[in-house]
Amino acid sequence: MMYMSSVRLKTGEKGGTGALAVFLAGSVNLIGQAHQVVWSLFGDQGGKRDFLYRMTGSGPSEPVLLYSARKVTDAHGLWEVQTREFDLGAELAAGDRITWSIRVNATVKSGSKRHDIVMHARREGDTAHWDEIAQRVVPPWLSAKLADIGVDAAAGKMAVEAYSKRRFLNNPMKRGENVTVAATDVRGIGTVRDPDLLRAGLLAGVGSGRIYGCGMLLLKRVAAA
Repeated sequence: MMYMSSVRLKTGEKGGTGALAVFLAGSVNLIGQAHQVVWSLFGDQGGKRDFLYRMTGSGPSEPVLLYSARKVTDAHGLWEVQTREFDLGAELAAGDRITWSIRVNATVKSGSKRHDIVMHARREGDTAHWDEIAQRVVPPWLSAKLADIGVDAAAGKMAVEAYSKRRFLNNPMKRGENVTVAATDVRGIGTVRDPDLLRAGLLAGVGSGRIYGCGMLLLKRVAAA
């Protein structure tokens, strides 16, 4: 069993926790610390991450979508929270057709390090625009990743909607600790091959950069004609 939630900071309230939420929303948008505010919803687990999230806007004042193994805990009353149990086994079966979307950090290993596959293609001599490269290299990479979690999705039926780079400041009190994460928004259609693999894969996430809001596969069953 897992939970699916939509949360947003209560920036419309005046005074008290509402004022704090407004301050937090502005601060995290400025320094790129949204991921740390989202992490606070699950308390101190010694660095353990058993949730995924995706921002729908530029910051947590707009809805943030989550999959989690535990219920969201809003200890300080800063958030509007909508949550429900999400039983994939009861909702999807092998052979079901689905539509899906994902924001993914697609990387390839080169030597001892991982690199954004679009940047890697540029370094290998591809001189096309970033978006054009993403259109070519991300879908085949993603098709293989989705197959690993029980979803058959042809690269040729994927639409790359956006490719961008986001910069995050890991520690606002120190300089020189910026992290840049390349994110590609992709959507498509597919078929569920193995619901058990998919159940585990939804919470584990797809690709890298999951701490920064990548890897959450949103899906919906296609109604039978």
